[in-house]
Amino acid sequence: MYADHLVQPWYDPLVDELPTAEVLDAHTHVGLRDPAGVTATMEEYLQLPRCA
Repeated sequence: MYADHLVQPWYDPLVDELPTAEVLDAHTHVGLRDPAGVTATMEEYLQLPRCA
C-alpha cells in the first residue's frame, strides 16, 4: 500500500503488544473528487451490503 511507511510506527508496537490480534483497516471515501478515483455518493454507500 502506498502509505504503509506512515502506519508502520503504530502498527509495530500494536503487533508487539497483541501478537495474536488480527489488524484490519476498514474505511471508505464518500464523494466525487477522491484522488484515487474511487467515487460514491452517500446514497450509493448506504446501499452497499454490510459485513457481518
